[in-house]
Amino acid sequence: MLFLGMVNFGFFVFAFITVANAARVGAQATANASFAGNQSVACEVVMREMRSLPNVAPLALGNCVAPLQVDAKSDIDKETGAEFTQVTVSYDTIQLFPLPFLSGKMRINRTAKLRVI
Repeated sequence: MLFLGMVNFGFFVFAFITVANAARVGAQATANASFAGNQSVACEVVMREMRSLPNVAPLALGNCVAPLQVDAKSDIDKETGAEFTQVTVSYDTIQLFPLPFLSGKMRINRTAKLRVI
């Protein structure tokens, strides 16, 4: 039981790191003025970054549907007046092993915000 719990926990940590990296890469891809806030560009880049996760791999590239949701937007910062792009990635994990002391599934949300150049 302890070993299975450690494997589940390791998967959740891996998924958290992967989602954080995907949000950052998506924000970098849309930080160009011609792609600022472009939902399809952010979705495609995030999907490529998250292909290693088990329930994302079978999805068609550029098709951000459950369990993966990508939201990209572009806006102006009120304090500095600079344009920024923001990418939010939400991912629903799978339950690797049903264990009574673990919740099983969880939703991971990460947001990355970069200034548009």
